[in-house]
Amino acid sequence: MTIMIIGLLLWVVLHLFKRFSPRVRYDLSVIFGQDIPKGTLAILIILGLVMIIFGYLHASFQPIYEPPSWGGVVAAALMFLALLLAGSSMSKTLFYSKTRHPLLMATSLWSLAHLLSNGDLASALLFGTLGFWALLQMSLISLQDDVWIKPAKSTPKQDLFLLLGVCLVYAAIFGLHYNLGHSPF
Repeated sequence: MTIMIIGLLLWVVLHLFKRFSPRVRYDLSVIFGQDIPKGTLAILIILGLVMIIFGYLHASFQPIYEPPSWGGVVAAALMFLALLLAGSSMSKTLFYSKTRHPLLMATSLWSLAHLLSNGDLASALLFGTLGFWALLQMSLISLQDDVWIKPAKSTPKQDLFLLLGVCLVYAAIFGLHYNLGHSPF
């Protein structure tokens, strides 16, 4: 579980770096003659993600709470909404024009869904940390960039393609969870 925790720290620190340490970021850009090399940050973030996944998959199961009996059904519904939000952040559809932080909102819902359906220590650390990070990131962005210019509205065709794509991804995720021995319901 130590590997997962180090990966989570890498993920959170690197993603919050711009918001919490603009001066350090500026100083590094002076040293490098440009913004911090994005490739370096990307590699470190990917390393953190690999550590999170590896650490989570190899963590021992230590129950800390009993998920509610209705948690699986609510989690399944939240996951569908999270996928809609995540998809809209990339395809500029209806949710994109209605929400300021669709991908971070999706991450928060994804985390909540998994906290409702898992009661072990590794899940609580993983999903609790990423959910808290997403909520903190939304708050910091909203505080620092107080004016939000709503994007243009989407067309019904774009929304339909998003819905179809989300249904396919949802079915694939359901199948993957089921094949791994975790019934999403």
